[in-house]
Amino acid sequence: MYSDLPKSLHVVYWFLFLSYVLVSPVMIVVEYREHFVSERFGYVPEFIYLVAAVQVLCALLLLSRALAIWSLVILTVLSAGAVWSHISIASPLTGLPALAYTALQIWLGIYVYRDVSGRGL
Repeated sequence: MYSDLPKSLHVVYWFLFLSYVLVSPVMIVVEYREHFVSERFGYVPEFIYLVAAVQVLCALLLLSRALAIWSLVILTVLSAGAVWSHISIASPLTGLPALAYTALQIWLGIYVYRDVSGRGL
């Protein structure tokens, strides 16, 4: 996608893309069968389905150079919400993966924004 990105950001890009495309559908199936996430955090199952569907859609939008920045903004908001959800159930350490996703998305977003805005990488 972005041949001019540093190699480390290519790894981050593909990690985010694959993890959202592969894990979010699994999250939908697990939620449908077990209601694990909705019961743990107190959300209705439909909200979990919506979040997972938005994650898959945004991961696919990462493939578009023009829409990648908006996709990263939405994914960052969702992962920041996940961090808040973990903190609100008094389990902040389980929110560390979501915090890592937030940091990676911000890092990649800075480079994508510079590329889209013409400010150079």
